[in-house]
Amino acid sequence: MSPGFEQLLFGSVDLVIDGQESSGWQVIQQTDGLDETTKDAIVRLIEPELAPICPLPGFPTPEEVRAADRRLVHRTIEGVPVLLHTAPAGQDTTGRPNTMTHVVVDHSETTVRPLLGADAWRAEWWCTPFGPDQMRQARLPFPTALRSGTSVTADAALEQVLRPGAAAVLGALADVVASNAENAARRHMAVLLVETVDDAAQWIGTLLRATAAEAARSANWSTLERVRGERDLEKLMSSGLDIAAVPLSDLAAEGQTPQGCVIVDPRNPPPGQPVTPFGRFVAAMASDPGLWLAAHESIHNQVLGQLVDQTGITFAWPAAMAQALSWVHGDTGATSLFGASSDVALRDDVETVLLQAAIPALASPLEGVADTLRHARENLVDEVNQRGPEGWRGLCHRIGDRAPEDRAAMLGRHYLGTAVRDPAWLLGGRAAASSLPENVRAALRRWSETESGAAEVLKLVGTAVSTIDSRSAGAHESPTVPARSIAWGQLASGFLDDGLVLDAECLAALLAPLATALLAPRAHDSAPSVTPRELAALVAALPEPGREELAHQVERGLAEIARQTADPRAQPVLAAPVAIALGPSLATPQRPWTRLQIALSGVVSGKESASGAVAALSALAGPPRRSSAALLLERESASALENSLLPEDLPALEELAAAGVSEARRWMLIVALRHLEHRESARYLSARRRNSPTIAEVKRGTVAPRSWEEGAALLGDGLSQPFLSGTMTPESAWTWAENVQAAAVQMRAGLSAVDEEPAVKRMLGELTRSAELRASAALVVLSVASPQLARRGTRVPLDLVDVEVEASRNPRGLFAAPSASWGEICLRALQTLAAEGVSVGGPISLAPPHGAPRAGSGAGGINRPEEGLGGGWQQDRPSVSHAGTSEAPGGPGLSAAAAAVLDARLLGAPEEATAALVREARNAFRGDAQGWARAQLIVPMLEDRRSSRVERLGDMVKKNLNMLPWQKKEGRDG
Repeated sequence: MSPGFEQLLFGSVDLVIDGQESSGWQVIQQTDGLDETTKDAIVRLIEPELAPICPLPGFPTPEEVRAADRRLVHRTIEGVPVLLHTAPAGQDTTGRPNTMTHVVVDHSETTVRPLLGADAWRAEWWCTPFGPDQMRQARLPFPTALRSGTSVTADAALEQVLRPGAAAVLGALADVVASNAENAARRHMAVLLVETVDDAAQWIGTLLRATAAEAARSANWSTLERVRGERDLEKLMSSGLDIAAVPLSDLAAEGQTPQGCVIVDPRNPPPGQPVTPFGRFVAAMASDPGLWLAAHESIHNQVLGQLVDQTGITFAWPAAMAQALSWVHGDTGATSLFGASSDVALRDDVETVLLQAAIPALASPLEGVADTLRHARENLVDEVNQRGPEGWRGLCHRIGDRAPEDRAAMLGRHYLGTAVRDPAWLLGGRAAASSLPENVRAALRRWSETESGAAEVLKLVGTAVSTIDSRSAGAHESPTVPARSIAWGQLASGFLDDGLVLDAECLAALLAPLATALLAPRAHDSAPSVTPRELAALVAALPEPGREELAHQVERGLAEIARQTADPRAQPVLAAPVAIALGPSLATPQRPWTRLQIALSGVVSGKESASGAVAALSALAGPPRRSSAALLLERESASALENSLLPEDLPALEELAAAGVSEARRWMLIVALRHLEHRESARYLSARRRNSPTIAEVKRGTVAPRSWEEGAALLGDGLSQPFLSGTMTPESAWTWAENVQAAAVQMRAGLSAVDEEPAVKRMLGELTRSAELRASAALVVLSVASPQLARRGTRVPLDLVDVEVEASRNPRGLFAAPSASWGEICLRALQTLAAEGVSVGGPISLAPPHGAPRAGSGAGGINRPEEGLGGGWQQDRPSVSHAGTSEAPGGPGLSAAAAAVLDARLLGAPEEATAALVREARNAFRGDAQGWARAQLIVPMLEDRRSSRVERLGDMVKKNLNMLPWQKKEGRDG
């Protein structure tokens, strides 16, 4: 026995050490080589409480003490095996139950060690004192005494195999330990139900005899754990044990089993087949006593006996290698162990296990070492022609990411060698298959980067191309460009996805047909079998190097198409699914045309904003100048872009317009009209008006728009800026408002003839109505503040003003006379405001001109002849003068008209307050400079439809908080 063992004793004892007394649970003795870190870790693992299945009597005999229930636990601390043996020790000096835990740590350096796990069950060298006196006198055994016991032996294992259901029990236990070894993150725990602790040790010992000692040392198990509460199983699950033996009586009552907990009851063996190779091997061995003996002999003599080092051996490897040896020597009459080589499932298991494991001893350069084992393993993968590409690829997946690099590369090359000769696989099977495991792909990548590997890859590509083309030749037809685009594109995608690094010229040649198909005017028309979605799916599946090369070829083709001015093609040239499949990562400034395709397709699909498409167009329209015909957009793309534009895009659109993109000026106008509140929109509309020779003088004289675009720009400009401001004279404001109102009338009359989308026409209709209302409101204020302007009359034909008046309530046709005075126009403007619901508090009441019969209130207003306007202006009262002047002949009191607007907005105020507001309005609107200033304060209220603002202004009026500075100076109260 190697001296590489450390030991420790732990229990409750009274000791005197160096003259000092110590009592209670403590480390009683330990070997000198045990460091403090390992000792602390061991103490944390010790569970001193022992609840035996069969408790000892009060005064047991020595024979009963030797046969008492004990617990043997096998764990690992940082890969080092640790055995913890806990035995009853009677009572301590206080009369409480006591136990002795003897711990053995295997620090030996050699990897070929005796199986000191379950074989140590009830060995004589375990320290098992009983009573306080023996506890004080307990001493550790010499390391040379540590050896297997006489209870768990090969003969005892055979007896376990003979028990009914042993194969199912051992297979279930093997599944748990093997799956935990392969995937520690998703651990399971087998709860082995037993009647005695000796039975538990025998089951565990039998299982571990089916593998190598080194693999067995990684298993964590316990021969005795108790489950007495509802959560005890969950606590046991978190302990890290692979197998926990639990008394049958503890789980007699059926309860809920935690996830990952596998109950194994030998009385009722688990149904179904094992799921891991180790589980299947063990179940097969245990299915027949003769097979068990033959397999055990082969594993320990023919396999493990040839190795000087067991490093890297997995649980299933010894049995798999024994089976491979059986197949190699099958012609000599040797047993085939678990089955014939024609058994596909068995062969898959053997191949997977042997090819996954990296056993350094098999690579030993020592002469004659493990030659037979190497030959048996290599024999499994020697004959390439016996397996197709699907089989080789399946083998790669079964091995997964755990195969050594040299073996992963070997398997990958075998797969490629068969794949390039199988047309069905190249043209269909490969596309439906999942990617190779990463370690196989990495191995192939490194291989293809070598000089010899690169040359071999070119041969593989050539063979694959010949295989595809020869299939078409066999059908007496040459491959078409669309068909070749799919086939060769799949080849490139498959090689790259498998991890190969393709030569630049080779990759370009493979992808050239695909690039040609993508740029074809109507790829799906010329090749009905190849649709844009199929092409897009192939593009999306291309790994990054292939996408980069394809984007390079597509960009070159798009630039060539743009230079063909004789027959220009509208953008985007690429079908939308294809452009989206290319992805935003390829939309770089170095690929401006590809960038445009991707951006436009994103806008059409609704996945991207318009800014990217505008930026792409700007980059192409900028220096060096492209032909504007090359930037012509398809109708669908143009419509989608137009609907997605925002005011922030206006500066870029102006650059496009300057570069000659015809649609840019129209887009600018529409986006500005849609977002009048944005400062960029106001800036653009004002600049467009100033730069137009037709409507530039809108504030200085009469203008007449010559197109709907000019009219819309004029209306939008009037809505985006206030008519009345401190920098504008009353005359300019009057002219501007009058021109806007005239333009609104003109737009309404000609809107049906505008050739635009219905959404744009609806927007123009709303714009026209809003501009007319705003202009009318401004003219009302100007008429009241500066009556001399009203006496000039208006050029707007009154019969075109869009206000409905019920004839039955207006028998004189007051608002239909073409020669009506401007005072009547102002009243009409007020009615227009009322018709649009501007009056927040309720309808308004309008009185007719002085001396004329009363008219209806137009838009649902209410006649109140006994109250007049605002409850304070009677019909028989004279008109109010303004700064020494009288109103236009026949005109109503314009200040009263403004008061009516105030009264309508603040109709909810008390009557006395309403009367005060009417007087305030009369005083405010006077035909002098102060009256003009007051108009500038009141106009926001006439334009703003929000009731909160109206009410706030009303409160300011009532509280005299809005007095002008000159009013406060002269002590006026408004």
